[in-house]
Amino acid sequence: YLASPADTTRLETLYQIALLDQLSPTFIYYENKLLEEAIAQKNILYQSAAIYAHIIYYYNLLDQKHAEQWLKRLEQLSEEHNYYRHYFRGKKMMIEFYVISQKIELALKQAQDMYDKAQSLGNHDGMREACLCLMTGYFNTLRYKEGITYLNKAFELTSPDSSLATQIDLLTKAVLAYSYLHDNDNMFRYLEELNNAKNRLQEEGTTVLTNGYTNLYLLIDLQYALYYTRL
Repeated sequence: YLASPADTTRLETLYQIALLDQLSPTFIYYENKLLEEAIAQKNILYQSAAIYAHIIYYYNLLDQKHAEQWLKRLEQLSEEHNYYRHYFRGKKMMIEFYVISQKIELALKQAQDMYDKAQSLGNHDGMREACLCLMTGYFNTLRYKEGITYLNKAFELTSPDSSLATQIDLLTKAVLAYSYLHDNDNMFRYLEELNNAKNRLQEEGTTVLTNGYTNLYLLIDLQYALYYTRL
């Protein structure tokens, strides 16, 4: 990356290098380099992306303390520059920590606050992420009807030109929700859409598929097996 010009080319090069191994300390090394370079270039997009990447890394390690520290930094950057491209996704991960530790009511309150904040900003992506948090919270308190209501609302807030990563995240949530409810028709419907989205991502040959979705194939195969055994 040192041979690349000191502009967005270098930032993108660092970003792509980091994606090669997202579960090792090497990932953090290059994300730190990316953050330093983005600060030097005063590039908010890559600063935000680098900070968000730290949240993902510590989330995958179930390290809530460090994930929360980086989320606070991302929140500060987002509010200072009115740039929320990554913030709400990071916030969703923090709320999922509360669900994991069975602090469900806290998770629901945080999710509602997140929705209200995103709505006040007119940020549909943030509203969608909050809806998914609310769905998860309601499912964990056996309020499935409310959970499905927020799942449907999340779909309504998703634009047709949203990224494949966003579509896959949403479709995965739908498949798992309807699988849990033994609603085979809806599960199969969203499973087919998820499989198609996965195939499109594979055709693009993105690094994200290789590293970020290593369990996606297994999940899809398992849910297809469940579907056919329930017929």
